[in-house]
Amino acid sequence: MEPDKKSETVITISEAEKSPHTHFSPYRPIVIIISTIIITEGLMALFNYIFQYRLPPVTKNLMELSLLILLPSLGVYLLLYQPMTQYINRIRKSENTLYDYEQRLLAITGSTVDALILINEDGRISFMNPAAEAMFGYAKEEILGGDLHRFLIPKRYHEDYQKGLAGFKRSGEGPTIGQALELTGLNKSGLEFPLELSLSTMRFTNKWYALGTMRDTTERHNVATELRMLQRSVETGSEAVIMTNAEGEIFYVNHAFRLVFGYEPDEVLGKNLKELLESDCHGSVFYENLWNTILSGKVWKGEIANVCKKDQTFYASTTITPVFLPEGRIIEGFVVVQYDITKSKNAEDSLRRSEELYRTLIENTSEGICH
Repeated sequence: MEPDKKSETVITISEAEKSPHTHFSPYRPIVIIISTIIITEGLMALFNYIFQYRLPPVTKNLMELSLLILLPSLGVYLLLYQPMTQYINRIRKSENTLYDYEQRLLAITGSTVDALILINEDGRISFMNPAAEAMFGYAKEEILGGDLHRFLIPKRYHEDYQKGLAGFKRSGEGPTIGQALELTGLNKSGLEFPLELSLSTMRFTNKWYALGTMRDTTERHNVATELRMLQRSVETGSEAVIMTNAEGEIFYVNHAFRLVFGYEPDEVLGKNLKELLESDCHGSVFYENLWNTILSGKVWKGEIANVCKKDQTFYASTTITPVFLPEGRIIEGFVVVQYDITKSKNAEDSLRRSEELYRTLIENTSEGICH
């Protein structure tokens, strides 16, 4: 049968690790017993032959009794000593091996940045590493043996958790096993926080266990929220925004750009910024100064006369900002922000023309009066 695709681990123990009992030949006790009987009978016969007429009866009887006790005891010693020694040595070796495994496991789980929590099939916490203690604010002495849901899961999720736990207890399976999930955790202070959880199962001593690997995603969520807000503000703002790479190739324009320039995104994406900004309205010196400024890493601010899709000229207050890579002052791209000032520019021109007309009218009127 092929292994289940779910994240399941089956822990097996070798026969030598299951039991420290020593395996030895079944003929060994028989050989030792027969040898002991033969040696005892031989020594007793030799003893009777040598001391039959030389010792008092009482002394002879005491020596015979000593031999009867000593020699069988020696046989029992020979029978049990080696197996017991091997038995004790095997126990010591197993203890040393288990201690070594335990130290390795503690070193591995203690150095990982991810929180690790092991629960049994009843949902009780069997193990947690230092990262889990830091994440949830509990010392392991406070929480080991306790119900996971009571300590670490918000109350609104308890019912769903209990349903999943019932299926896990029966078969070690569940819809969340082997999946990466975005969930909400609960720390000791009662504060909820987002976390990423992946579950794997294991079975030993005929019981199911689940290992949860967790990572606090608060910072990632905050960054994602900030990016969404920034994107919405850029997309809904009244200023035209253009983003390019270091070579000036356009890869983003917002909604205001479409209104100001009249181009759809697919008409300008991939084109160079120079094609969009340069026109006959300014001389070459103007644009040379602009490009030299931003390529040197400085911000350029000024007014540019642009030409929109309809071949109409409009004026824009423009800011071009270089964007640098985190590694140093290496330009990654440029952000162009333009605000249409055509109306105010036209109003200024109209006002200037009116002032010039008024000045000319006054001068002509003064000359007429004088004559």
